[in-house]
Amino acid sequence: MNLIESNLQVLHDLDSFLQQIDYKTYVEKSELFFNASIGQHCRHIIEFYQCLMEQLSDASICYDKRQRQMLLEESSKAAQEALTVIINWLETEPMDKKLQLSFCHSKEAATEISYIDSSLYRELAFNIEHAIHHMAIIKIAAKILNPEIEIPAHFGVAPSTLRHYRQQEPSAAS
Repeated sequence: MNLIESNLQVLHDLDSFLQQIDYKTYVEKSELFFNASIGQHCRHIIEFYQCLMEQLSDASICYDKRQRQMLLEESSKAAQEALTVIINWLETEPMDKKLQLSFCHSKEAATEISYIDSSLYRELAFNIEHAIHHMAIIKIAAKILNPEIEIPAHFGVAPSTLRHYRQQEPSAAS
């Protein structure tokens, strides 16, 4: 599986999950998650991909320039529509391209900006890890808020962890 296919798999998993949950589960906030909702985590994942997709032509990516679209955290349908746009973009298999990543690492001054050389593929690798991290939180929230939802075991689990689990299975040792 290549990098594009891996991104597509993660995004399809998120889309499939969103098809199963109701409005209340999507928007309900929990103190366990610092008063965040599943919808907020979905918005966050989507907006990182949108930044990459929309800023790619400038060859400069800044994830701080997210739009923070409230509709994405209030409507799972809007989130699914945004995922479809991202999936369609990825299915065009964009070619790797040199990029410059900019970010502000200071809580006090937004002028303290750092720059790192990167590439589209490096940022796609980052977005997979970022999405999986948030999907793990989503999985925990969903199990607490709506335990009857069926979530695949691999949802929100890093590929390296899944490989490690398979290597630990008794049949893998024989």
